[in-house]
Amino acid sequence: MDFMISPDHCVIRDFLRSGDDNELANNLLNDDPWLFHRKKVDFGEWAKAVLTDNGIAQPASLKLLGSAATGFSLAPEKAGAPFRDVAPGVHASDLDLAIVSEAMYLRVWNDLVSEDSVLGARNRSDTIRVRVYWGRIDQAALPRSQRANIRKIVDSVQRHAICRGHEASIRLYRRHEDLLAYSKWCLRQLRKVVNHES
Repeated sequence: MDFMISPDHCVIRDFLRSGDDNELANNLLNDDPWLFHRKKVDFGEWAKAVLTDNGIAQPASLKLLGSAATGFSLAPEKAGAPFRDVAPGVHASDLDLAIVSEAMYLRVWNDLVSEDSVLGARNRSDTIRVRVYWGRIDQAALPRSQRANIRKIVDSVQRHAICRGHEASIRLYRRHEDLLAYSKWCLRQLRKVVNHES
């Protein structure tokens, strides 16, 4: 995915023309992320080590998303903005990570339900419930019982030389299909914005 970074949407238009949403989403989730490719580090081996070191059993997988995966932002509000490295006076880009693990997801989901039964369901927003229904739990929505576990993974990512200085956050997905569906939805939203501005 070598596209010329520019302040306008040219890089995004080139990216979107390079395949349909299914093909692009699959590439985003299966190709070596731009950041690791640039640093000549095997992401697959690195991700496996992060999971193993944090006691997360196979067949879990760890994915790097966002501008670190492509070199530029795919978010509609800042489409095409280049990934920002750590540098003096620069707010470095965040790292958006996803863990796909049905076992871990179910553990967190069960704790969410237990917490709701004690604290009351009104403490949980409808947005969080919808995301859970679609197989996704954001780090900010984790039950108290699971926050330390995820924080430990985030800390281990941020200590790595490639990631040092970048804030990281993790979303948890039940299945690869759920992450793929979300990625395709994001690409559809991005196409709407780019087509509207054409």
